[in-house]
Amino acid sequence: MTSSSASTSTSTAAPHINNAKKVPHDDEYYLEPIIFLVEGHLFSVPRHYFASASDIFSTTFSLPPGQGKSQEGSSDASPFVLQGISRADFKGLLRVMYPLQMPHLGGEVTLPRKDWVAALKLSTMWSFRNIRQLAIARLSSPTSSSSSTSTSTSTSASASASTDPVEKVLLAKAYKVPEWLLSGYHELVKRSAPLTTAEAARLGLETTVQLFRVREEISSAEATYYNGYIRRREDQNFVEQVKKAFRKELKEVEDAHGVYNSLPAVYPADDSESCK
Repeated sequence: MTSSSASTSTSTAAPHINNAKKVPHDDEYYLEPIIFLVEGHLFSVPRHYFASASDIFSTTFSLPPGQGKSQEGSSDASPFVLQGISRADFKGLLRVMYPLQMPHLGGEVTLPRKDWVAALKLSTMWSFRNIRQLAIARLSSPTSSSSSTSTSTSTSASASASTDPVEKVLLAKAYKVPEWLLSGYHELVKRSAPLTTAEAARLGLETTVQLFRVREEISSAEATYYNGYIRRREDQNFVEQVKKAFRKELKEVEDAHGVYNSLPAVYPADDSESCK
């Protein structure tokens, strides 16, 4: 019995490869790793998406190492150092790029909102077009679309819930999302409550003055009669007034957004990604 078991075990063991260099790599699923160093912590992830979806990384990876130096990112001893990037933001991006959780019954992976904001931030910085578009879509969505349990629903809702108008404006300016900029300004203009001191400090003097100017111009609309009924300020549409007041800024953000959307989704693989 023992002999038979041993024989079976030996016959089903993986074959020993004497010369691994002669064994061909699969053309899709032989992914080279890359080691990043972020805030004193090492990350090992597949190199493929960084090299294929970002012109910045694609170009950087194609540069030869200095004389007598190892290729950056090839090992723990020679990591690819990301300066000025927080570990939390980088992990947020990686959770979108390489999720460790499996989607429930084919649904979408749910992540906290901070991870989607981090993914938007870094995908904009590094020109990952597809991740940027996905992050904008998820942060714009008011409800969960994939969860079936109460716990998952709560998590997804927190990830995609609409932001307050001031934060919406700040995110729109930082990451060039024109629909958020217009929407955020419109919400601040049409609401009955004026800007608070804290909100004004976050928005800055120039934006605050412009918002007060627009609000003052339309203040008479609060008590305008329409078909015998008082039209509340919150129920009216002041989009055209906002577009006129912030025309230059909206145009700049729209143009930048268009540039990101025109980027290629995939860049040519660098030589190190080629199958041998």
